[in-house]
Amino acid sequence: MTYLVHALVAALCIGGSYALNLHQRPTFARLHAPEHYREAKGNLSLRLGSETREVELMSMHVDLQDVPRLDRIYKLRELHIRAAAPLEQQPQLELYIDLSKLNLDPADGARDPRSLAQQELPVQRSGRFGAQRSLLALHGDKPKPVISGSVLFTELAQLEAGDKPLYRTAGRIELQVAAERGIEMVTGRLEGQIEWRAP
Repeated sequence: MTYLVHALVAALCIGGSYALNLHQRPTFARLHAPEHYREAKGNLSLRLGSETREVELMSMHVDLQDVPRLDRIYKLRELHIRAAAPLEQQPQLELYIDLSKLNLDPADGARDPRSLAQQELPVQRSGRFGAQRSLLALHGDKPKPVISGSVLFTELAQLEAGDKPLYRTAGRIELQVAAERGIEMVTGRLEGQIEWRAP
């Protein structure tokens, strides 16, 4: 009987801790206007073994925020890469790239992502403090979790100046994706539009 009581108390503690962590996690507004999710601004050419697949990309975004939550500041430093698809639809690709080691400052008025060039940038399993997963649909099926990977931008050129400058980028990508029979390696080339989002 004592064992059952201890087990019940432990389960309640674990559940309470999980609920508290969820409550403390920062929340975010939608990143973009709904129509922007459908607009193809780039392309990702993926190689899966002998198969090649082309994926249209929406505009990529460097996302820098200092998010206050319960007397704590959470530092978001990510690059968001997503296949072009309606907001309500699960895209065939969504990646969150860790930029925390680049010491990017949200207050930097330059809004210049060229600091990302020639850097081996790690792909995260999840983004937005664990709220979203990095996913890829391998063979037209349900998207699978991306375990790890990297992105390297070899080119970054400015298209438009002003308060919200736009850049064109090209580079390579490597991903390790959870598949039915273990981990599948995926490589490819990407090119597209990149924007710098900061307050």
